[in-house]
Amino acid sequence: MESYDSNREALNFGVPGFGLDQAYLRYLEEGRKYKPHTVLIGFMSKDIFRSVNTYRPFYNARTGLPLTKPRFVIEDGELSLIPNPMQKLQDYKTLLHSRDALSEAGIHDYYYNRRYASNIFDWSPTVRLAKIATYEIKKKSPSENIVINGQYNEKSEAFRVTTKIFDEFYNEVIDNGAMPIILIFPDESDVLRYQQQKEKIYSPLLSFFISRGYKYIDLMYAFDGADVKDLFAGHYTPLGNMLVAKHIHNYLNNPGNH
Repeated sequence: MESYDSNREALNFGVPGFGLDQAYLRYLEEGRKYKPHTVLIGFMSKDIFRSVNTYRPFYNARTGLPLTKPRFVIEDGELSLIPNPMQKLQDYKTLLHSRDALSEAGIHDYYYNRRYASNIFDWSPTVRLAKIATYEIKKKSPSENIVINGQYNEKSEAFRVTTKIFDEFYNEVIDNGAMPIILIFPDESDVLRYQQQKEKIYSPLLSFFISRGYKYIDLMYAFDGADVKDLFAGHYTPLGNMLVAKHIHNYLNNPGNH
């Protein structure tokens, strides 16, 4: 964006593997002290799954980031923070040698509670990690599924927590004298599906933004006319990032046209 406008400074606070919850916490701790004019709240379409995760291998057994994270829950209609269950190196060493540490890490984890059951054979770290990778999802009420019929399930805890974080994040930015704009980043499967079927997994979230009057940019439209294979190589390619930056820059310069 800075290359499009030398008068604009863009600070990047993105962190690999972060969820919306961690992004909000980082803004509170570090971002707001810079007194920005505009805060771009980035949300990748798969971030909804991270909103109810505390130990990444429970969500993605083959992750390259085998770390724990804080998460929010809703209590009496308000966000309540559950701190990171493992904050020191020694905590991870304990995890390798204690089956109790694994269950403690998973007590507030959506995926742990749907797929993993501890038993007497969990004395072995290898057994514990293998079970994380192979356990079948326990059957639960469909109302607990994060996605139903190809779209976010508005009744799920993940959707309710995510939208509550958006409420808090958006209003906190306003309270700090800045303009919040939410960015929705589609992944490769999202773009393919939209090109083929004109459907989006995150449509219920867009409806929520509209109901709240929130400013947002659906970056699906940054890729109009582009070939998907040129946009993604895991994450966005340089071309994909350039198209995103250009789309955001155009919005900031001409907000009335969006």
